[in-house]
Amino acid sequence: MSPYGQCSTNIDCGCLPLTISDDSGLCGFLRIKCSRLEPCEMPDDYCKNLGHVCVHYPRCHHVSVCYPLSMIDQRICPPKITTWAQHGITIIGGNSYEGPSVDLDFPKGMFIDENQTIYIADTDNHRVIKWKQDASSVEIITDGNDKENINTCGSGKPFDVVVDKNGTIYIAYLTINQVQKWIRGADRGETMINIHSLLSIAIDNEESIYVSSMSSSKLKKYRKGVTYGQVLMSGEVGPFPLTVDRHRSVYMVDMYHDRVLKIDEGNRAISVVVDGSEHSGTDRLSKPHSIAVDEGVPEFRQ
Repeated sequence: MSPYGQCSTNIDCGCLPLTISDDSGLCGFLRIKCSRLEPCEMPDDYCKNLGHVCVHYPRCHHVSVCYPLSMIDQRICPPKITTWAQHGITIIGGNSYEGPSVDLDFPKGMFIDENQTIYIADTDNHRVIKWKQDASSVEIITDGNDKENINTCGSGKPFDVVVDKNGTIYIAYLTINQVQKWIRGADRGETMINIHSLLSIAIDNEESIYVSSMSSSKLKKYRKGVTYGQVLMSGEVGPFPLTVDRHRSVYMVDMYHDRVLKIDEGNRAISVVVDGSEHSGTDRLSKPHSIAVDEGVPEFRQ
């Protein structure tokens, strides 16, 4: 991320890249005298004073400085208004304009890796497919309609899919209550988790697997190499599709209560990120069923 890029309707504001990340930053007020900004403590780039964060600020002579969070207030730096295209383009499906024509049947889960390869849990077709960008056809990872392959789970319906950095694929089967692990190049999967009415899975940057259960309203975390799950949350919520950000904070959709919850790594504090009951009109959530995180900023889908 380049420093000072326009991020606000206030021309005196600009992007300040965070020292802890190469692809994220703050939109802050730029007309602060360098004499007011202290250099970050080395070698870990941290700030001694509360309410400050370490950013790259090359217009001062320090490599990084402690920037006051009070100066990223939207009353000072109103965000630029982002507009979206009014018409989407079908990339996979029967009427695709850019990708292969594939008959999908109730596709539920989807995962996009760092190479922009798309993995789809094609639920009612009992299969998981993979599409590389610009490819003319899809690759079938597992096909429950292939009766000769005993490792395809028969009538199991894949409901969600995630992929780790090594290309290992994890598939959640709702009807047979399993999470299967498919190592790159393997011709069969292995069952790694059995859990009743599992709904959604996610993976973090340490390759821990998170699993949500629809019937028990529980969220479990399975650390890499560990066969038992740690209960992170249980209670009167759900069903909850989920995702995990790079800080290993978990975002969960609580469809029954029209809200989004967040569990922070470490203290496991649960907070309500968006509460649909507090909004009206176009700002109100109504049965949200999916969530994604873009560079640490959650995006909710209804």
